[in-house]
Amino acid sequence: MTDHLETASLARYLGGAGTPDERARWEAHLSECADCREEMVEVRRIVATAPTRRRAWLAPLAAAAAVLLVVWAGTSGRERLGEGTRDPETSPTLALAPTPLAPLGRVSLVDGLMWSAVPGVARYRVTLFTSEGQAAWQATTTDTFVTLPDTLHLALAIPHYWQVKAETGFGRWVESELAAFTIPRPDAPR
Repeated sequence: MTDHLETASLARYLGGAGTPDERARWEAHLSECADCREEMVEVRRIVATAPTRRRAWLAPLAAAAAVLLVVWAGTSGRERLGEGTRDPETSPTLALAPTPLAPLGRVSLVDGLMWSAVPGVARYRVTLFTSEGQAAWQATTTDTFVTLPDTLHLALAIPHYWQVKAETGFGRWVESELAAFTIPRPDAPR
């Protein structure tokens, strides 16, 4: 894939803007393009360090800065790792579930988990499971991306599973489908 998301598109995506069709296209691209995922992660890190009242105007600026950084420094080669709508007045329990975006399938590196955004959620809870179905790690966040801790060691050549739940109201959660990924052994054929 040679085309990448434009800076304006990435900034709009991170700001929660865009039509459902645009967001679906952006999310599909992000699930396939490691460079754009890496850029998105860097922009989120920059925005997360800004004071809250400045974040509204900082996202486009940070996206532009990240693009310049990626163009200037090149890509690192590492793969890194969000919209449904609902009408809370008419169907508060019918919120769309988040969709796992990355990692999915066979991947060379996993350092985080990314999923689609669900408007109006209070928080997300993401759980990583072992191939036996045991919870290996869990985190709660308001973002649509979490970085895995360095202390978490993922086994090679066996499937790992993960799922995201979105809190749509007090005590109400919607959950994603179970997603799977496998990290092949370095000597395994592609």
